[in-house]
This record gives sequence, C-alpha cells and structure tokens, in this order.
Amino acid sequence: MSNNNETPVEMGLFEKYLTIWILSFMALGLLVGWLFPTFAITLASLQFAGFSIPIAICLFFMMFPTLINIEYREIKNAVKFPKPLIITVVANWIVNPILGFVLASTILAANPQYVIGIILLAVSPCTAMVLFWNKYAKGNINLGLVITSINSILILFLYAPLASFFIGFYVPVPFITLLVGTMFFLVLPLVTGILTKLYIYKTKGQEWFTRSFKPILDKIAIFALLLTLVVLFSFQGQVILTQPLNVLWISSVLLLNYVIMFTSVFLICYKLRFTYKQTVTATIIASSSHFEIAIATAILLFGPGSAAAFATVIGVLWEVPLMVAFIKLALRLQPKLWKNPTPSSLNP
Repeated sequence: MSNNNETPVEMGLFEKYLTIWILSFMALGLLVGWLFPTFAITLASLQFAGFSIPIAICLFFMMFPTLINIEYREIKNAVKFPKPLIITVVANWIVNPILGFVLASTILAANPQYVIGIILLAVSPCTAMVLFWNKYAKGNINLGLVITSINSILILFLYAPLASFFIGFYVPVPFITLLVGTMFFLVLPLVTGILTKLYIYKTKGQEWFTRSFKPILDKIAIFALLLTLVVLFSFQGQVILTQPLNVLWISSVLLLNYVIMFTSVFLICYKLRFTYKQTVTATIIASSSHFEIAIATAILLFGPGSAAAFATVIGVLWEVPLMVAFIKLALRLQPKLWKNPTPSSLNP
C-alpha cells in the first residue's frame, strides 16, 4: 500500500552527480600530489596528539551531519515488526564482517594493509547516506530510521572490538587506540549533534531544522568528504599511478562483497514475504558501509598515506554507483515481484 503523501525524491547537484564529483576530486588530489609534492608533506606535519588536524576537521564535518539526523525515538517502533531489523543487524554485524574478511584475505593476501582496509569497511555499517538511498528507492522510511538509529548505538560498542579482532589476524592493534578513535570520530560529533538538535528544536522548531538546517548540513558533509578525498589522493598519487593493478584487485573484492550482500539479503527478505518497502530498506542498509568511519580509523592507525587508507577510499568510489544500480533494479522488480503488496506496521 503506497502512501499518498509521499513526495518524489529530488536529488540536488551534489547528490545527482555524486559519482562524478568523487571521481573529479580524486583526480584533483592526484594532480595536486603530482604538481605539488610538498603539499602532502606539509599537511601531514600538521598534527596534534597523533591526529592530522586538517583531516580531523574534515572527518568531523562528515560525521556530524550523519549523527545529528538520527531519530533515536524511532527505536521503539522496532517491536512492531522486528524481522527486517533482526536480519539487517545480523547481516551488518555478523555476515558482512566475516564475508569481507574472507574475501579480502583470499584475494588480497599478498597485501595485508589492503585486507585491513576492506575489514574496516566491512565492520562499519552505514548510518548516513542510506537514509537518502532508502527514500530514493521508495523504501520504508520509519524502518530505515529504526535500523540506522540502532546501528548508530551498536557502532559505539561493537565497532572497536570487531575491528580489533579481525585486524588482529594481520597486525596487533591496541584496543585503546581504536576506542579513542571511536570516541573522537563518533562520540564527539554524536554529543555535539544531540545538543545542537535540542537547541534548534527549542529555538527554531523541528520544521526549520528539517527544511532549512538539514539541507545545509548535508552539503557540508559531502563537501567535507570531497575535500578529504583531495587530501587522501594527494598522498596516494604515486601508489595509484605506479600500481593500477592493485586498484583492480581491491575493486574486485568490493564488487564481490556488494553483489553477494545485495543478492542474499534481497532474496531472503523476499522469501520471507516482506513488503517491497521492508525488503529494499533492509537490503540497502545491510549492504552499505560507513566509509567515513573506515577512512578515519585507517588514517588513525596507519596514516593518511597508508595502503589501508587507500583501500577504504576505493570503497567510496564503488558504493555510490553500485547503490544507484541496485535501487534502479529494485524499482524495476517491484511491480513484478510484489503484485499484491501488503501494508507494513512500519510503513510511513
């Protein structure tokens, strides 16, 4: 049953051409690194307590808009139809980490740092752009809010232990380092976001936040991502230019991982007779990665010029076009597979 109050999703200039923006800023980073080799060295020297100050600022503005948009009060709705929630949480926190680890360890065994980059992507389920993709795919809005809200909480407790466990097969990683990173890149923007939202709700109202403040934050997050890519690719220029086959190997792992996750979760939800809205929502969230956290952790542990950081950046490049492709496929399959859809207790 469709909602008559739904409005079509209008993508802005950034969202509509995000893949092109990402490619362009990656190329810009390569160009900067080639023409101005001292640029990366200068940026790398700007550190405080082991953190790169420019990248830390960019990462904060990538995370802050993500965490301020989560509606934690929606979590109570999870009890109304828990099956999609259970499947997505299991896929995010058990299946995807194991799958990413196995694929990377098999295909990229010759380069452990690339494996680590894939692991960091696999253990960080997305809580940001999936809300946009979910709306674009005409998914279940409230279910999406529930799952992303729960994932945001689970990340605070599960991300550091899982990352430490899987990375530990290759290099010893002090758990305290990951914990500090989680506090800096998650807890700080989370607390700041909660306080900011409460203040705006009180002074300006929820409607002003949604219509005026949130669109600005979304653009800031994308710009921060693009600026981070320039910095990262200025570090990684020589690796890309001299080792293009490594890009292909990393891409092969990411493509396999996405295809397996998309296909398996979609089929499971369909076989369990979920509605289209529930199926597409669960599939999108179960298959996506919170690449901001993965990038931040790779930089924290191994530095912005590391192979691990490079592998996480390749994840950014692939997730956007693959997500768009899946959504278009799902929308085409909807009238064929769900000829008589049934309403869900979590339908918007």
